[in-house]
Amino acid sequence: MPPLALPPSTVFPLTEAQLVSLFMQSFAFGVHAVVFAVCIHRWFSRFKMAGLNTKSWPWVVVATALFIIGAVDVSLNLSHNVVAFVFFKGFGGATFQFEIVSFWINIVRSVLYSLNVMISDAALIYRCWIVCAHWKPRRWVVIALPCLLWLGATICASADVFYVATLDIMSSIPHEKTLRPYLFATYLLSLLLNISVTGLIVYRMWSLNKKISSLTKQRRNGSERLKTVNRIFLESALLYTLSVVISAVLEMVSNDAFYSITSVNVELGGITFDLIIIRTWTAIAREDSRTFVESFIMEPPPALPLLDFRGSGSFTLPPPSRISFAAPSELGSYRTDVSKSRRF
Repeated sequence: MPPLALPPSTVFPLTEAQLVSLFMQSFAFGVHAVVFAVCIHRWFSRFKMAGLNTKSWPWVVVATALFIIGAVDVSLNLSHNVVAFVFFKGFGGATFQFEIVSFWINIVRSVLYSLNVMISDAALIYRCWIVCAHWKPRRWVVIALPCLLWLGATICASADVFYVATLDIMSSIPHEKTLRPYLFATYLLSLLLNISVTGLIVYRMWSLNKKISSLTKQRRNGSERLKTVNRIFLESALLYTLSVVISAVLEMVSNDAFYSITSVNVELGGITFDLIIIRTWTAIAREDSRTFVESFIMEPPPALPLLDFRGSGSFTLPPPSRISFAAPSELGSYRTDVSKSRRF
């Protein structure tokens, strides 16, 4: 006699999915708290680094906003579980409580998730805007498509929040077909945005390092810088992108494990953002990728290294070992400091 097939709801019950979601998000929030503390420490200690100014506060504001969103979301996750398992005494038990789609905690958490995605993606677009400051194409052309993707994701996320707040039905979110198109569209647009903007930043860094290495005739060092910059950015973005893909798949197959992944996604948005800041604000990253660092100090990089112009129509390129990138002055201009020159 063939084994009996269990209904989908008993393979991974909603109550177990919510408990696993709380556990996974609590662990992720612990990591987020540690990384955020390190990020703030780096921000206070960076004043001692030569060549950096204090114009990085907007990125700390973004990191703080993402941390607050993560802290509130994990608190609401805990509150929802306490309400369902402890305080709710009605028919159906905890499962009935979790299946109230328009419960106020679900509405607020949907809003927090949407804000997390929108803030993270907007910061990524602005970083691309700064890195591509002196690229040959106009900057607004470079970020036109990402901005459209961001706008589309915002509209879809807003529609999802609206339906979560107005649907008077009993179901879990991944099993509700009314929400599926908007959730899937939000994930897809956010994924396309992250891939396109990351590709633009990496390509810009690759072209800039190639230009610098050809000027200094030190291609090996330029290649090492390129590898460092790509590794800093791609490693931090890969985990979040992978989690978005998993969330979209679980939504499409109507699996309640969706709750666990989306809860972790709220924390991963802040974790990946903080990791990029921490790794870029270190001395090694600052030495290897000046343009990328300047995307965090709100100053666009010069198109080329500063050259020694002599006369009206010619210029002389300094020896490779004497080329230096000076720190931005208080007025935002760049100057050459021969006494503090360093090798690439």
